[in-house]
Amino acid sequence: MQFKDIHSHHALKQQLIRGVQENRIAHAQLFLGTEGSGNLPLALAYAQYICCTNPTEEDSCGECRSCKRAAKYQHPDMHYTFPTIGKDAVSKDFYAEWRTALQEVPYMNEFDWLQRIQAENKQGNITKKECISIIKQLNLKTFESPYKVQIIWLAEKLKAQGNTLLKTIEEPPDKTIILLVAQNEEKILQTILSRTQISRIGRMERAGIQQYLEQEKQVEAQQARQIAVLCEGNMHQALHMLEDTEEDNTTLLLEFLSFCAQNNILKLSKWVDDVAKLGREAQKNFIRYTLFFFREVLKLQISGEQKPTILNENEQNTAQVLFQHLNIHDIEKLNTIFNKAYYYIERNVNAKILFFNISIQLTSILKK
Repeated sequence: MQFKDIHSHHALKQQLIRGVQENRIAHAQLFLGTEGSGNLPLALAYAQYICCTNPTEEDSCGECRSCKRAAKYQHPDMHYTFPTIGKDAVSKDFYAEWRTALQEVPYMNEFDWLQRIQAENKQGNITKKECISIIKQLNLKTFESPYKVQIIWLAEKLKAQGNTLLKTIEEPPDKTIILLVAQNEEKILQTILSRTQISRIGRMERAGIQQYLEQEKQVEAQQARQIAVLCEGNMHQALHMLEDTEEDNTTLLLEFLSFCAQNNILKLSKWVDDVAKLGREAQKNFIRYTLFFFREVLKLQISGEQKPTILNENEQNTAQVLFQHLNIHDIEKLNTIFNKAYYYIERNVNAKILFFNISIQLTSILKK
């Protein structure tokens, strides 16, 4: 993993790079960020940069022996700890699955990982045996890199057994870097938290997510933009949304508004039939997009006639029409209708009846 593969957090990436260049690397660091924020990819890219034998001012070289091994997650001086199943399990038992997972889905969450190792309903944890294993391997000499790097993913899973690591975290062996990655600060042992330098990682930038989807996943620009808007900075959510729908939500919504405004029963009936055939997640994505669209129309109502730049040309034109004909009270009604619809879709309501009912309410509001 290289920094260039993370299409966001540019200021933090530069800060991490400067720290290595100026030989100011804290021995214990915590990458704290919510699901989909990219905190694990950042830790992986940082570790590769630290061990790179020919780094540039912007990234690891990607070509040296160290980088090639790190890219396959097989570097002998990079060690990984993550939740496992079984009271005596250690992370090395699952290294093959871990390497595959990182290459396929570096923005995975805990549920994705546990499903991959067939945990079923079992809870993942980091065992005391794993903590002892960490201490032993960090006391060994390095094989080829100036540094040993230990990455602990989901450090909040270090319960009471995490106290075993306190001395190692506070005073690690020479040239040893410990990178903890976590999502929930409140669940991390305070004794560990107080011994780390914390990097707080915000949500990913919308433009970065769109760029990632277009360049890495070959997603068409319009769909990538919609997903980037709706996932709210959560790359994990963005990738799941990509799997769940291939529909053009803009076209779906603009057709829906047009048919309701015209009170065209035949076209509305066919539209409802088509949407009812979509999967539940695709229907939820459509409702998310609709709520986003009405939120932008509401911004128009509040700020005046200035066009919201986040909308494309077709969306802007429709928003302007609605702005001229709907008041804030109308838009609040529409938000309520679609928020309730999202609630019902999550509970497996009959989609055909739901969307037909919405079309009646929407037609009533748009009549004027």
